[in-house]
Amino acid sequence: MGRFKGYSLTDGTYITSDVLSDVGGVRHGFTTRNGGVSEGQFESLNLGINRGDNKDHVRKNYHIIAGLMGFDPDNIALTWQVHGDDVRVIERGGRIEDPVEAPCDALITNVPGIALFVFTADCVPILLYDPDSRCIGAVHAGWRGTANGILGKTVNMMAGKFGAKPESIRAAIGPSIGGCCFEVDSDVYEKLKVMYPDIDTVTRKEEQKYYPDLKELNRSMLERCGVRRENISVVGLCTKCEHGMFWSHRRDGERRGLQCGIIVMT
Repeated sequence: MGRFKGYSLTDGTYITSDVLSDVGGVRHGFTTRNGGVSEGQFESLNLGINRGDNKDHVRKNYHIIAGLMGFDPDNIALTWQVHGDDVRVIERGGRIEDPVEAPCDALITNVPGIALFVFTADCVPILLYDPDSRCIGAVHAGWRGTANGILGKTVNMMAGKFGAKPESIRAAIGPSIGGCCFEVDSDVYEKLKVMYPDIDTVTRKEEQKYYPDLKELNRSMLERCGVRRENISVVGLCTKCEHGMFWSHRRDGERRGLQCGIIVMT
């Protein structure tokens, strides 16, 4: 097990956050690209079901990560992600062949045993857990989702549907492209600035290019919603920089697999 500040890497396969691990009652992880059976451009723990990978390899990868983390691979919730801001309430799980019917980019549930999945290859995965009201959430926040405040909407829906209190929510922000590598033009930067007026404080500018830190923007959204700073962790790894650990859309294009953020209540 590798140890970093605030998070741990288990067998090189998935990363856990101390803020979730220490509270109990939930299993979670942010997968890396390592530890599976896929080959070629998908080597090795590809969890993307429609990337062109061998289906048997993908199913095996799900069973591998389910065995390591301790959840039922036939009781999971997957979604077709569309870089929007819709949040879906999940009442039952299924197999990898049975994704959530309506596309969305965030899932919440209060049903123990259902493993919520979000897929990433540079976008920000965020896992949420309220140990008091016993509910969880998994969020996929690319720049569009971040600009539309999908994380705040998820926290608010957890409160409205399940009685979650922001001050008791634990939040883990997983590996994503960092401010070191996330280069955007002024149009994207201005769209983000509408939701985050203080974006300049977490952005590096070089000539006409901007490098905002999406993780820090989502951290600020959590705090704006009332989540306590000490209950938020951020995995300080960049998916584009860490070639041996993660796939990156910015680096690899479409010739790649997907990693996941996963959370399940016990």
